[in-house]
Amino acid sequence: MKTRQRSESGQALILLTLAIVALLGFTALAVDGSMVYSDRRFAQTAADASALAGASAAAQVIANQAVTSASWNCASSALQSAINAARLAAIQRGGANNVVLDDDISDDHGVSVVCNSSGSDKYLDVIVRVTQQTETAFAQVITSQPVRNQVIAVARVRPKKTLAFGYTIVALNPAGCNGQSNGATFYGNPDVNVCGGGIFSNGCLRGNGNIDVYVKDLGCTSIAPSGLFYAREVIGSSKFHPAPHSASAIPTDAYTLDFTPEQLCARPGAHHVTIENIPEVLTPGLWCITGDISIHGADLQNHSKVAAPPESGDESGLECHINKLYGEGVTLVFLNGGMTCNGNCDFRISAPAASPDPYPAVPGLLIYSTAKKNWKLNGNSVSYFRGTILLPKADVTMNGTGNETAYYTQVITWNFHGGGTNDSIFRWDDQWMFSEPVTVELNK
Repeated sequence: MKTRQRSESGQALILLTLAIVALLGFTALAVDGSMVYSDRRFAQTAADASALAGASAAAQVIANQAVTSASWNCASSALQSAINAARLAAIQRGGANNVVLDDDISDDHGVSVVCNSSGSDKYLDVIVRVTQQTETAFAQVITSQPVRNQVIAVARVRPKKTLAFGYTIVALNPAGCNGQSNGATFYGNPDVNVCGGGIFSNGCLRGNGNIDVYVKDLGCTSIAPSGLFYAREVIGSSKFHPAPHSASAIPTDAYTLDFTPEQLCARPGAHHVTIENIPEVLTPGLWCITGDISIHGADLQNHSKVAAPPESGDESGLECHINKLYGEGVTLVFLNGGMTCNGNCDFRISAPAASPDPYPAVPGLLIYSTAKKNWKLNGNSVSYFRGTILLPKADVTMNGTGNETAYYTQVITWNFHGGGTNDSIFRWDDQWMFSEPVTVELNK
């Protein structure tokens, strides 16, 4: 009996067919995957470009309208113009990249501009969402659902950055109330008006005596809805209008400059003077001063020198008495001293404007020192300060002078004392204050 053997011929053909099918599947997956990835990259690039175009347009409007964190108001005409410009520019840039956008983002394909004014961080977000369908070569064999890419881009616009979030009077000492020494203290009988910006104390906020402290709008016509803040403790809350609110302390990076006093004074062109040779009338520019200055009015001999008090920290052991101090377009850097105005002293100083470039002086920065000193800046009926006063380690007293235009200034100190016997007005004006440029950043 013959045994019949089974033939295995043809199995290789079946395996080869299956391998070809698998190979074609992988090839199809690779082709369609590459198409989806390429389309996603294109959609993301288009969304990023649109968001940045919108943010740049908004930044231009914000800069032209001189909007800062202190004057930031989402309902203002300036910011509404910025929002409209951002939306239009984003849509136009999308069209230039063959991506048709509108202002309806609910379908995940469009442009939205969001304005944030809560807290201390003020910004516009230009949000662009792009949804695109990829025409695949093989995916329809597996599924009838379209293959879509959905991407998002967010560009953030921040206004010109003023120091300490744009508060007009800032006390950085984080300690609680203890006697009359810590934080921001207002005392005496007069009214203190802060027009724009507001008041912030990292520790104690205190109102003593019969004083009333008002935080008003930029026009100084009505009480602002907010603007009085403290991080730790308040005493005499009824003295403040509106009512003070508790808030987180101002962080160091909100008021720290990119340069120290010594680095600033290393700039070419700076005027370096000691108390023996400081002029009463300063030419525009950067003035780096060694020693203490005391302005006492015309009743004292010009440029007299007396022994400085031991705690002054003045290495020379002298302080300078002068009759007046005038200077327009100046930045004053006190390297180891401070300034005292007692009696009928006469000071009339203003910070440089941004244009033309005042280098080596700093636009908007009037006085800068990191020395631990006691400052008293009480002038007369014609005295004035214009610009930001940055003294983060100093105790500063600024009482009323009877001059309603004396203080167009932002003052940042360790401890602040204000009041006295005359009314005083502290006014915020963007043209005088130190600020950094409008910024645009792509967040997503």
